[in-house]
Amino acid sequence: MFTGIDDLDWASMNHAYGDASDVPRLLRGLASADGAEREIALDGMHGAVHHQGDVYDSTVACIPFLFELVTTAGLPGRGEIVDLLRSIGGDGRDTEEMDFWSDDEEEYEAWARNFARAESDTRARSGLLLDLLDDPDASLRKELPGALVQLHDDPEAVLAVLHRRWGNWPSATRSSHSGRRRP
Repeated sequence: MFTGIDDLDWASMNHAYGDASDVPRLLRGLASADGAEREIALDGMHGAVHHQGDVYDSTVACIPFLFELVTTAGLPGRGEIVDLLRSIGGDGRDTEEMDFWSDDEEEYEAWARNFARAESDTRARSGLLLDLLDDPDASLRKELPGALVQLHDDPEAVLAVLHRRWGNWPSATRSSHSGRRRP
């Protein structure tokens, strides 16, 4: 797991609180068997690497490792990582409409590129999530449909897959009224 993580120059990358040399520790913490350690790592990812929805160069560098974590069978906390990826991948946000903290055009361009790369990279890997729809982890399965519809380039194809896989589920209306008699 985490092939190539130590080959990246994390110290040359940034997050909300400076250089990103702590990011490999956070990523490894997400794979921990210890729930408290996973929670600290997830808080760190949200608090620094994806602080208040921002996307940094370190955020983009995390995407392949986050997908590796999500696709690791039996790893606890994968649903929360899907939620993080969904936030990183964005929702079609327009950086022209977003607030930017600097008037420096070069800083703005770098900031906008990070958002574009994050969206592109999560979309490019989102097909991996389709293979997880039958995973035994209920918290993971709960996060997948929304993530797939948001991140996958072809939401209609995703809905067709969901319908084929889960089309036999009783509708909320049928199940909520089953066993009841009309007065």
